Amino acid sequence: MATFFSSELTIRRAAHAEISFDQPRSTAASSSILAASRVALPSSPAPSDEQVLATYGEVALVPGQIKNNSDQGFDPANPPRPQLVADAIARLVDTTERRPLRTVVMPEGMDFGVEGLNQAVAPIQNNLLTALGMSNMI
Repeated sequence: MATFFSSELTIRRAAHAEISFDQPRSTAASSSILAASRVALPSSPAPSDEQVLATYGEVALVPGQIKNNSDQGFDPANPPRPQLVADAIARLVDTTERRPLRTVVMPEGMDFGVEGLNQAVAPIQNNLLTALGMSNMI
C-alpha cells in the first residue's frame, strides 16, 4: 500500500504542475486539509512530503472521501461473503470449456458497473490479443 500511495503522490505532483487554482490556499486551509486526510485514513501511510500535499488543495481530500464513502455503499443485509470468492474459483476450476478472462465477485447487486465495463472493453482486448498472436486466450 505504501508504494501505491507514494506513486499516487508522484502522479498527482506531476499533474499539479499543469493545474493552477483560482485562489492560492492559505497555510491554515492547507493544514486543515492535511489533518482531514489523516483522520479519514488512519491506517494509511502518511505522505512523505507534507508541503507538497498541502499544495494539492481540495484534491488532498480525495483519499479521505473515498474511505468515508466506501463504507456507506455496503448493505448490512447483504455483506461481502468470502465464500463467494471460493465458489467463483471452484466454478473456474470445474469449467471444462474456455474460461473467462475476468471473473467478477461482488455482493449481489453491487458490481459498480464492472460487468458493463468488462463487456465494453472485451472487443478492444480481443483485438489486442489477436494482434499479439494470442487469440487462443479469447
